[in-house]
Amino acid sequence: MKTRFSCLTLLAVVALQFFTGASLQAQEITKDQARNQFAQTLALAMSNPGLRDFLKTEASRQFDGDFDILYEVVKNREVSPGRTFASVLANYASGSIPNKVAFFSSDLCQIDPLLNISFPELEAASVETWNTATGVPAVAVIETSFVDNSSVSTKAYDIRGSQISISATVEPTVLTAVVGPSERVIAVNSTTMITSDGVRLTRGIPSGYQFLMTGGCFDLYVHVLTPLDPPPGGGGSSPDACERDQKTTKDDLYKVTMRTKADRNWAEGWLYGKLEMEAHVFFADNGLNSTGLTEVIKSFSLKRDYYDNDWYTPSLEIFHWLPNTNGDKMLYYWIEDDKNSFEISIPLKLNLKILGVGIELGATIKYSEQDEPCGSSIIEYCDHANTPGSEYNTGRVKFKVRHRDN
Repeated sequence: MKTRFSCLTLLAVVALQFFTGASLQAQEITKDQARNQFAQTLALAMSNPGLRDFLKTEASRQFDGDFDILYEVVKNREVSPGRTFASVLANYASGSIPNKVAFFSSDLCQIDPLLNISFPELEAASVETWNTATGVPAVAVIETSFVDNSSVSTKAYDIRGSQISISATVEPTVLTAVVGPSERVIAVNSTTMITSDGVRLTRGIPSGYQFLMTGGCFDLYVHVLTPLDPPPGGGGSSPDACERDQKTTKDDLYKVTMRTKADRNWAEGWLYGKLEMEAHVFFADNGLNSTGLTEVIKSFSLKRDYYDNDWYTPSLEIFHWLPNTNGDKMLYYWIEDDKNSFEISIPLKLNLKILGVGIELGATIKYSEQDEPCGSSIIEYCDHANTPGSEYNTGRVKFKVRHRDN
């Protein structure tokens, strides 16, 4: 009877592996255990100068707009002739992993498919200034229980593989690697259209995401932080003389900065690197026949050193503002974007005039619980628009909108 039970158990395990595609080892390791094992191993491997050169090269590619390395993308790239990243890590791994080769080559894409190595740009250090000959970063880890703006510290590992604790609120003065989930990539089962986070994409791949690669377990899509195509403008001109009437050029989102250093840290802790900013622009698009506000999203990465009066110049094109079509006001709503799974819906209303007639139009802005809403500002057609334009302040973000010179 004992033999029969063992055979049935073995058959059940084999069946589970067949239907889920997961190895037994992958099923037994939690996401936090995997991240800590990976972070500790990476910290030990940092003693290898060739690996440090490899990491600097890969991070400098900024495939997603920040100094990030998605492990699934690079694991099979060579650190040195004949030695892949996965094999180098397996060589440094501790004995707590029964099958080290499988863990780094295939198990991690099942346990933590969005596993990411980030090198946040700090005020005192960055990948760009990293001297790989002498600089050996510690490796921090973001566990699933970590909450940005709430957690005060996080685990990290030094070059000896020893666990240490570092502040999550105060930036380190030396370059630090961070192991955690990617903020800019989604992993999707192409058959079921369910993400690795369990979200069913009933409307397909979200807007703004671009195919990255077919990984070992999922198809990967990266959020491209570039402006989306605006809708075509209509006809008409302003009934009053304003600076925007003087030229038939387009508006642009000219300059942006976080209001203060505290606002920057509130929107995105240092562990997550650059801020992924989105300006959601709401306006009428069909004159008096408009039934609601149309939304255009402009997105970009904002370095952490842009706050107070240090301005970043994205100069993102909006469109030619025609008040008889688009109304005399627009609403800019700012989000620091962390994930694209919509969970929160906020109704918006804007009172504006078209052809002298006052109307109220509505819309809904959607964002994730992990996103940070950074406030909104209303801009008016007759605001000062010649370069450098008018300055607006949401309480978290300051920005300038201008009418382009040509």
